[in-house]
Amino acid sequence: MLRSLFKGGKRFSVITFCNVGVQITSLIFFTIIARLYEPEILGEYLIYLAYVSMVVLISTGFYEQALFIDTKDRRQAYILAATLSVAFCISLVTFIPLVLIIPEYAVFVSLSVFAGAMRVVARSYGIVNGRLCQIAVYDFMLSPVMPLLFMLGAKVFGQSSSYFLISVNSMVSFFVSTVLLVYVLSLNKIKFTYPLTKSIYFSFCILRRYIKLPKYKMTAELIGVLSLRLPLFVIDRFLQ
Repeated sequence: MLRSLFKGGKRFSVITFCNVGVQITSLIFFTIIARLYEPEILGEYLIYLAYVSMVVLISTGFYEQALFIDTKDRRQAYILAATLSVAFCISLVTFIPLVLIIPEYAVFVSLSVFAGAMRVVARSYGIVNGRLCQIAVYDFMLSPVMPLLFMLGAKVFGQSSSYFLISVNSMVSFFVSTVLLVYVLSLNKIKFTYPLTKSIYFSFCILRRYIKLPKYKMTAELIGVLSLRLPLFVIDRFLQ
């Protein structure tokens, strides 16, 4: 019993240290980056982050929560497939209007949305299977990558545009999220036990079975996020 408590305490310490380390790293680097880029550039970048965070919230339809409800290995593969399919469709849907409104950013925003969805799925699957410690270490190790690229861009290109920040953020986020998802899945050696046609049908059944997740939980969360993020868009609109 003491040994299990010691292991649990050690794991908790590692997770806490990594999470705090990520926050401190972000704070330090953002302070430096704020001195390298003009306020207008950072403002446009923050608007982009706010928009992506809102769409990411609904991108999975909260179907990843089904992983906590149905913990059988045989069905979790199809929950993951169904959730990622929903995320891909929503990312594609967001791409279409963005092409008409801001075509230069459309690909990067949609890529960031899908990257965020993959990250949500990877974290949920990792938590269900006791891999939160590995995820925390992974986040801590890669937390300086994007800020360092921003700093390098400022030094090489001088006062760069928000296009640089957004493009780097989307590509790095997509790469990091993809690697994280593959890593978490490989730790548990997830397998699909049915042929392709039946797997697609089974994933569709998963979407129908847990339809209450997007209907109720996603709606409540979306209202909370909109109340926090919408002021940024309002301020940006009046300052133009």
